[in-house]
Amino acid sequence: AVMPIHYKEGFVKDAFLSSIIGMDSKKYRFYWTKKVFQEGGSLPASQNSPPLIMLLVRKNASAIGYITVLELDEVKGIKVITKIKTE
Repeated sequence: AVMPIHYKEGFVKDAFLSSIIGMDSKKYRFYWTKKVFQEGGSLPASQNSPPLIMLLVRKNASAIGYITVLELDEVKGIKVITKIKTE
């Protein structure tokens, strides 16, 4: 199973959700709220710290996250899958 780690709320998360997931933030929250109430479980993790997101991805083979290119300190231990524009 994949362990998603979301970026803090804002334009980066919005760009990821629309480009990769195909939903806006409102639809995504609704989807997960409904899923949690119907099937149990919990919402995907969210972090406000890009270094923490990178650390979690490096340490957990099932983790996947996203940050801005400017916040990427190094790619050692991280596989960059794609880059998206945030405009």
